[in-house]
Amino acid sequence: MINVYKDKSSGTYRYDFTIKNRRYRGAVKEARTLEQARLAAQSIWDTAFHGKYDPKGLKPAETPFNRFYRDRFLPHSKLHKKSYYDDVSIGNILCDFFGSEPIEGITWERVEQFKSLRSRTKTRSGGKRSPTTINRELSILSKAFTIAVKANVIRRNPCREVERFKTDNARSRFLSDEEEARLYEALGDHQMVKNVVTMALNTGMRQGEIFKLKWFDVDFTRGSIHVRRTKTGREALIDVKRQFDKARTAAGLEDFRFHDLRHTAATRMADHGASAFTIAAILGHSDIRMTSRYTHATDRATKAAVESLSGQSWSSFGQDLPRAVSVVEVSR
Repeated sequence: MINVYKDKSSGTYRYDFTIKNRRYRGAVKEARTLEQARLAAQSIWDTAFHGKYDPKGLKPAETPFNRFYRDRFLPHSKLHKKSYYDDVSIGNILCDFFGSEPIEGITWERVEQFKSLRSRTKTRSGGKRSPTTINRELSILSKAFTIAVKANVIRRNPCREVERFKTDNARSRFLSDEEEARLYEALGDHQMVKNVVTMALNTGMRQGEIFKLKWFDVDFTRGSIHVRRTKTGREALIDVKRQFDKARTAAGLEDFRFHDLRHTAATRMADHGASAFTIAAILGHSDIRMTSRYTHATDRATKAAVESLSGQSWSSFGQDLPRAVSVVEVSR
């Protein structure tokens, strides 16, 4: 089947067809009407079908991956996606790997090679690259291929045949009161960073959301903050991360990152009786399952729940309870 259409940007008629799994595209610059373009395209198809074309003339279409990604996918991302700056940074990794390879020839096996290489190479800090990071890179690559399919550049997204790494994203690391005190002490005179940490701990806001706050977003009368979710996701206060990481190390906080302040806020809300639905509304979760991790039963919450059944405190039972039931644990 020969597809003939008029390019809206240039006004030029173009053709697009496939013969024996080889795709041909081009412009019919001399055509002034759709009928002229169709006749010319049919002639080109006949020439290609019988293999009588000049090698220097009609050739299968080839679009370098890096050119498609930067010239066509990134403009689409900037217009439609909140994660545009992620697409830019990860795009550099993708373009370094695939380079000028024709996007039409990239197979699922080639994508698997990218996936394997990323899992073997170390991060800039010398650590092991996480499966979640690689899955994120594959998701962006897949989105680029999806746009290529919609633009009739390729017929099928090769990422559909590639399995993602299995991950456990139910991270539940949060600060204890003692760890919080050590963190503030380690921050010392960095008052701006302290303010950011305080905001995260008391609202559950993300770092980027805090940085985007304006004074008119804060309503002191109602005690509320309007959280902006814009597409300009670049974070300007890079020094906050640097100073936070230094303080975290000095405070001896193992396996703790800035985003865990958000986990801490959500966990504390759950400990004080907030429902999963309330926490989901505050954090901006669209799926209640994302919030259920915070409503786990802590020792304090478990104790309060059991006491509410009898209206008595555990202390009133003294030593009369058997050792086997002196502590109640609930596993989810």
